[in-house]
Amino acid sequence: MKKNSVLIFGVSIFLVACASTQPRTSTSKATAGKKLLAAKLDVHLMTLQTPEIFGLSGLDLDSASRFWAVAERDRVLLAFKVQEGHAQLTEHKLSLIGVPEGADTESLGWIDSTHFVLGTERHEANRKTDDILLFEVSGDIAKLEEKIDLPYALFNMTANDNQGIEGLCATESYVLAGVENGTSDTTSKRFAPLALYDLKHKSWRTARLMLSTEQGMLSSLACRKNETNGHLEVLAIERYYSISRLLHFEVALDEDARSIIPETLVDLASLSDGDVPNWEGVMWHPAGGVVLLSDNQTSVVSGPVQVMWIKKLETN
Repeated sequence: MKKNSVLIFGVSIFLVACASTQPRTSTSKATAGKKLLAAKLDVHLMTLQTPEIFGLSGLDLDSASRFWAVAERDRVLLAFKVQEGHAQLTEHKLSLIGVPEGADTESLGWIDSTHFVLGTERHEANRKTDDILLFEVSGDIAKLEEKIDLPYALFNMTANDNQGIEGLCATESYVLAGVENGTSDTTSKRFAPLALYDLKHKSWRTARLMLSTEQGMLSSLACRKNETNGHLEVLAIERYYSISRLLHFEVALDEDARSIIPETLVDLASLSDGDVPNWEGVMWHPAGGVVLLSDNQTSVVSGPVQVMWIKKLETN
């Protein structure tokens, strides 16, 4: 499937100006443009070796500033570190007890030092709900403490087969869930459904994240509290094969049914030579910039997990 990429930070102007009727020259100049952008953003691409564990998804930091990702089907959370030039698993690993049979764990958010939530999906069409699973950590085991149903009736929809809560992030008070399958509003503009859950009052608020392409779908969320206005500051990935964009927006905690138009921070496809990785995790790095994690398993395993640290990407 072909789709023109939208490049930011002035690179699109550079590429158009350098277009040529000679394919080799055009290709070489396009590659040079990608390298210039990668250098400007100080991009570090690395692999994460995860022996016998495949299909990682979601990404978050715990209170000790360790990165965590969840395996979609292997019932485990893995911790890793991202440092200059390399990504490496740590000795920390959590076995998951209580994940419902048939559920794929797709997204992750830490609430506090001993509690986190996982977003799920199922291979079943027209589902009325999907589960958000709240776990409590004890040693190297995490046990299911509560199951929170996300009702798709909030959006007047049902879920598609194998598409569910692809994005999830959390604070001590709220969980923000993002649904993968994009839908259209009354103006035929596509959006990803967002649902904000109040952990104390056990109530939902909804919003629409307006998508920036005709085919892109939500694949990850990260959030943190904006100390200035009290809103949630959010990162999101919009992707569909060669489409891959990093989005940035805020969610007000006291408003319902808003349509949110995000800012596109960077076209991630412009940072890749060849196939675009299936980015399914995003999080801020404690040292600055943003970290992304790829899912290396679709129908088959496709090489190691990839990690990208964009060191000079500012989001505020």
